[in-house]
Amino acid sequence: MRAGEAFRVAVDSLRANRLRSVLTMLGVIIGVAAVVVLVAIGSGAKREVETQVQGLGSNLIVVVPGKARFGSAPSVSRLTLEDTRELTRIVGNPDAVAATVASGETLRAGQREFFGTVNGVTDTVPQVFDRPVARGRYLTAADVATRRRVAVLGSVVAQRLFPDEDPVGRQVSIAGVRFRVIGVLAEKGTAFGVSVDEDTHIPLTTAQRLFGVDRVDALAVKAPSTESIEELQASLIDALKAKYPGEEFSAVTQTQILGTIGRILGM
Repeated sequence: MRAGEAFRVAVDSLRANRLRSVLTMLGVIIGVAAVVVLVAIGSGAKREVETQVQGLGSNLIVVVPGKARFGSAPSVSRLTLEDTRELTRIVGNPDAVAATVASGETLRAGQREFFGTVNGVTDTVPQVFDRPVARGRYLTAADVATRRRVAVLGSVVAQRLFPDEDPVGRQVSIAGVRFRVIGVLAEKGTAFGVSVDEDTHIPLTTAQRLFGVDRVDALAVKAPSTESIEELQASLIDALKAKYPGEEFSAVTQTQILGTIGRILGM
């Protein structure tokens, strides 16, 4: 099986089992996927992968359950929305922490339908990551607090469901539930063979109800500076271990992802 085909099969499998998390949030998992691709196709794409990892945002720390090891299976998450408050206390900036839960779902608008990743997120995603809105608006804290059925579409999703139309203000159904479109994300492109423009963002609390879960898949923190990242990593892990005795957590940066790539490629 060719590397590209194997990667697509892996992604489809994760979607089917609701274990695939948002590209935006799970930089560590995407980084591991990039390693698989790089080993298969050689070092010629290393610079491109570096650009894509760095494009996830600056000074990012992605917190996931378990030990983030190359080739290891994702751990079952015990993280909750409440954990964002603890991490916010440590960082000291309420706009610097974001959370997500994700699932592959079918979206419909009239006779058109599209299968893509639906990301339940907090309103802080635009501040933590480089995901500007092209039309309309993004989610607000009130949307998350009140579990509003509102959605921000990726550019590909918007074009597939509403070709040559403005989707803002229109209705879409996600997993059979109606949502009002409030915005369209700016085009971002493809990272590691996955188009993030095929994502849809809805309030995290709404997504938890829709998916029938109370967890979040990952937390992301934007460190105030490059110099503060290492100390902040340790503080985040210590806080989560104190809350969940006996559990393991990983806090991974873009630099560590790229370092893993470099070691495997011997570069």
